[in-house]
Amino acid sequence: MSAGNFNLEISVKGHGTHAGNRGAAIRAGGEGPSAGVNAVEKLIKVVQALQDLEQEWGITKRHPAFPPGLFSLVPGVFHGDVGVPSVGYMADHAYVGYLVWYAPQEDPEAVKAEIERHVHHAAQLDPWLRENPPTFSWRSHWPVADVSTEHPLVDVLVRSRSAVLGPPPAGRPATASFNAVSDASFLQAQGIPAIVLGPGNIRYAHAVDERLNMREWRECARIYARAIAEWCGTAD
Repeated sequence: MSAGNFNLEISVKGHGTHAGNRGAAIRAGGEGPSAGVNAVEKLIKVVQALQDLEQEWGITKRHPAFPPGLFSLVPGVFHGDVGVPSVGYMADHAYVGYLVWYAPQEDPEAVKAEIERHVHHAAQLDPWLRENPPTFSWRSHWPVADVSTEHPLVDVLVRSRSAVLGPPPAGRPATASFNAVSDASFLQAQGIPAIVLGPGNIRYAHAVDERLNMREWRECARIYARAIAEWCGTAD
């Protein structure tokens, strides 16, 4: 089982101007937004609002198969400028990119609506954002993967794993959630049951020192071979 996720981009516009106009733009007695609005600072307010929502999710969004806190809003990209990458201006546009993890039991459209509603409410507290609301671009969706632990293929893989590695320690479950995503989601969308089982440690995934233990790789090949033979009825 794996959670679903969205690739979300949130954009904010400002009023780009020379950095020398900052005082007039933000200080009492100045011209205010007509002198300039820094989109970067306005976008920071959106990020802070979503950090509050993420903290709320840590309490309210749970699933017995997943560790606490997995369902989250991960800001991975933040960018703003006035058309050139220079600190000599106040940015007239900015965007932040998020990876949004949601629980298997949730309606994806409801998750999207919750995020947009939360940002909208936060924007109402800022005069500029109230008149120039953030815009949302839902760039991709990776659906949930969920195969019942009662599916016969699960039994085959558990037996094959035990035959190669020995039975798991007492009290440790034979199956667990996958705290990432894989092509299993898209296979299942086509009606093909798919289960994730493989070597490696997610702590090294997409890292500068990404690596794989070759012993685990060889063991996994043996597990696959046993499972294929049993599933196809040629175990003998």
